[in-house]
Amino acid sequence: MWITINMSSQTRLKDSGEGVYCFVEECLVHCPQCDGKSLVKYMNSMPEGVSRWKFTCTHCGHNAIRETSDRKIGQPVDPAFELPLWLACPCCAETLWAYNEKHLAHIEAFVGATLRETFFGSDPPSGYANTSLASRYPKWMIIASNRDTILKCCKTLRMKL
Repeated sequence: MWITINMSSQTRLKDSGEGVYCFVEECLVHCPQCDGKSLVKYMNSMPEGVSRWKFTCTHCGHNAIRETSDRKIGQPVDPAFELPLWLACPCCAETLWAYNEKHLAHIEAFVGATLRETFFGSDPPSGYANTSLASRYPKWMIIASNRDTILKCCKTLRMKL
């Protein structure tokens, strides 16, 4: 988990080393039938690196289960069905996207922080150095001059929840 500390005019973010995989277990997506807000949820792992995922739309009732070993991570689609994410919008000539509310909160905390402390522990949670989500954000999200625009887009995405 990350820690946000407000210090007078500065906000400090202390990264704990969480990777993107901490956020993909539940993804809000567009339903392919009705375009309503739907959920893709990780169910369990199976033998030989296969994962089982379930898609559910509460608007039209469409649902499906998919078993896959391929996962699209780091794109504005869910990792299993490759459906477009519900939380996505144009921002700074790029696409700002989040898998779910927890991921969006991480983006808001990271972008809003004026002082960012990255994870430099000797034993990262994943077992590898430089795998935290905060260390992998693209340059356009790190630049201070984009902060206000990105936070405004985050508010837009938050209203979609």
